[in-house]
Parts: sequence; C-alpha cells; structure tokens
Amino acid sequence: MLSGDPEWATPSSRYRRRRRGFRATVHHVRPIAANFLNHSYRSERRDMGGRKGSLVTSDTLDLGAELVLPCPAELSGRRISSTGWAPNSSSVVRSRSVTAGLPRDQVFAPRAANTAGVQPSATCAPAVIQDTVSVHLARLVRDAGVQFGLSREEIMSIPEFNSDAFEDDLGRIPTAAQHRLWELVHATGGPHTGLRVAATAELGRLHVWDYLITGGNTLAEGFSDAAAYLTAIADPALMLHVAEDGPLLTVGYFGNTDREAVDTQTSEFAMAVLMRRAREARGAAVTPVRVGFAHRAPQHHGAFVDHFGTSNIHFDQDADTLTFHEAEGAVVRSPRDPEFGRIMRLYAQSIIDSARPARSEIDALRAVVLDVLAAGVSTGQVFDEVAHRLSVSSRTLQRRLAAHGTTWRAEFEAVQHEQAVRLLQDTQLPLQSIAGRLGYSDHRTLGRAFRRWTGQTPDEYRKSSRATT
Repeated sequence: MLSGDPEWATPSSRYRRRRRGFRATVHHVRPIAANFLNHSYRSERRDMGGRKGSLVTSDTLDLGAELVLPCPAELSGRRISSTGWAPNSSSVVRSRSVTAGLPRDQVFAPRAANTAGVQPSATCAPAVIQDTVSVHLARLVRDAGVQFGLSREEIMSIPEFNSDAFEDDLGRIPTAAQHRLWELVHATGGPHTGLRVAATAELGRLHVWDYLITGGNTLAEGFSDAAAYLTAIADPALMLHVAEDGPLLTVGYFGNTDREAVDTQTSEFAMAVLMRRAREARGAAVTPVRVGFAHRAPQHHGAFVDHFGTSNIHFDQDADTLTFHEAEGAVVRSPRDPEFGRIMRLYAQSIIDSARPARSEIDALRAVVLDVLAAGVSTGQVFDEVAHRLSVSSRTLQRRLAAHGTTWRAEFEAVQHEQAVRLLQDTQLPLQSIAGRLGYSDHRTLGRAFRRWTGQTPDEYRKSSRATT
C-alpha cells in the first residue's frame, strides 16, 4: 500500500474480511478467460464521481475439475449470453455466473481434478511455440538492454542468440533463453527495469499484437482480442484475462509465479506495456482506478505512480491487474472499421499457425560454421573464428558441445558432409573448387573424407545421384 492511501486500500490479507460475493462477467470469452476466475478477482466499485464503494470478490467458479476452452478461432465474435452463445452480438449480455448457459459439452470438457486451477486447451497453442516467445518480444528486450549498456558479447553468450536468431519475423526464441536475457538486462538496467523496458516499447514493436489492442472500439474489445492472441508474442503458459463488473474493466496478467527478481521485472514490464497501449488507444488521459501487483512492494514507489498515473497501487495481490472505469475508455470518437479488426485477428492467428521453431544450439552452431567456411577461413582457424562469432571462449564452446553429447570434429565434419553432398548434386563445380569451399587443401583430401562418409568417391556419388534423378 502506498502512503496516503485510504484505509480501505489495504493489502489483501486485511480486506479479504470485507468480502462480498458477486459474479464477474467475462467479456469475449477466450481460451484463457476462465483462468482469471481461479483467483480472487477484486476491484473497487466507484461511481462516476470516483467515490469509493464496497470491495467485491468473485468466488463463483467451481474449480473441482479442469476446464478446457476452445481455441480463439472457435470463439471469434462470440460472447456469453444467459441462454447460450450469441454470435456477433453487438453488446455484452451479462450472465449471472461465468458458466451460466454455456453448452458444457461443446465448451467445457471436464478432466481429472486439478486444484491448480483452470487451464487453457493445449490444442490452442501449436507444439512449435510451446516454451517459446516471439522474436519481436526478444528484440524489444534485447534493444532495451543495449540502450542500458548491455554489450553484444553478453547477449551472444546466450547460446540460442546466434547471429541470425533475431532475423526471422516468424521465428520463436526459447523461453529459457529469454529469461536469461532478462537476467542480463535486469543486472544492467538497475531498479524498475521492467518499467524502463516498457518505456522503449513504441507502438508496433510487438507486431500485430499491438494493433489488436489499439484497434478495438473499446478498451474491453481491444484487450479481449489481445488476450485471445497473446501467444502471437508470448509463451502459451502466460495468461491475460479481461473481466467486467458494471462500469469497471479489469485486465489480469498471470505470468511467472516464482517471484524471482527477474520475474518481478517481467510482470512490471507486461503491466506497463498494457498501460501504454491503453493510452495509445484512448488518449494520454486514460488512468486506471486501481493497479495491483502480485509481488511484494519495492522500497520506492515513485516510478510506479509516474508510469501508471495513480497512487492507488497495491502489492502482494493474487494477480497483476489493471482496473479502468470504462467511461474513460468507451467507444472512440471515430469508430474503428470492423474489417480492420477481423483482418488483424486473422493475421494474428496466421502468425501463430506459421511460427517457426526456435533453432537448437547445435543448428545455430552449424549455421555459423557454414558462414565461416563461406568467408574462406582456413580449416585450422575455423574453430577459433566460430567461438569468436558466438562470443564465447574456445573452452566454453567445447563444454557446450560436450553437454550435447557431441564434439567439434563431429559437428564440423557434419557441415562439410552436408555441403559436399549439396554441391555435388546441385552444381557443376569441379572437385578442387568444392574442396576449397569446404576448407580442404585439395580435392584428394576431400575424396578421402567423402569415401569415409559415404563409401563412394565424390565422382561416383555425383554420377549415381544424377542417374537417380
């Protein structure tokens, strides 16, 4: 609790005594929407004049079984109604409870008991993006770190961050590598690193996801679409939830639960980005009526007040939340083109479906070896040059290879073998030229190696491959 807050704005351990039941309305139910209700959802009721009212809590969802929700495409344009699905409804029909009227055989599929809470359907996230984040998110954090003074060598010390790891717009980065990047950025950036990184997140840095938020006719619409397609930029394990209670709109972020220092920073980053996008969508005057963080309160709160524009900020909560009075973020002056929103949703889904897997450390190493060979580096110098380009010492590179159960010689020859086969099949280059491209001193050395790999000479292989073709 910040100094100067009223008595009722106390930590959760105190105001839980003042619990009053209500049933939250979920806006634009998405694959992860029900998870929001696994936590005690709280907000302050205020009238249009901003006067405080009673605290409210939602405890309406039976969590005895795991609930599996369909994927975004299956729920696109649908909202809860009291009698069932209301496709393309122009307004939210509030139900008495979260599950009221839902065709459970179609929407909810109970599984074994899961006391950890409600989980989204695994089918909503392709296997290729499990435990990964978008390259757009990784670029943003990397670039912010560079602004804070992080060196290229420190960044490249993360094995997955090879020379071209950030080039593919559809690429994914392992979440573990992103976590290590955050550790480096946090060590360099100092206090409030999450808020500082968010300050560099200009509109568009998070690709299509940014325009899902700013493209809605209301904050509720924008945040709901952002929740539905969060996996376009984030690890599928992260969750964003949108709920309405009368005029109050609450966005809940459920991320890391370890509460390590770096996880605290990533949570603050996520909340700060959401706040920034809300203002970019509805104007700089948009201010939340309440902000909640799941982590403990820091020693100084000034940076939070400056960023969120309110002193009504609470820590040690059940989740990270932003609560707005919808009047501030109501319908925009010039309504958005609905076709624009549809296109953005389709594009976001296509990015999820087309995501390319994060390249393994060994694949990254082989790509660097190929680049070094193409540069004409002599065989005896390739290893040192590869280690230099990966920004690691020779000993570290050897250790990493051993950890993967392989050796430098095995990987180097694997690249030479693969390239020799390709050049013999696809080109008319003489053997001496091929040998030079692969780092061999002459074609006889290539011939001996190729016979060891395939049991054939290069000429024999070339003739047989062409005959087969």
